[in-house]
Amino acid sequence: KDDSTAIQRLQQLAANFSGTEMAKKARTMIDALNRRKEIEDYLTNLQIDKPEEIPTRNVELNETNTT
Repeated sequence: KDDSTAIQRLQQLAANFSGTEMAKKARTMIDALNRRKEIEDYLTNLQIDKPEEIPTRNVELNETNTT
């Protein structure tokens, strides 16, 4: 994780393309890299409860009953 080098390059990119969408995205990436530990901790501790699946009956749509 060489975040310092990435941040440095992104800062250069943002400076070179100031006022553009690319600069905005570079600043967003810098923010994410600066918050990496917080984001990783959040995702590591995230607990997702999967709801119990309710069985469903399949309906055959290709079979025609003409009797």
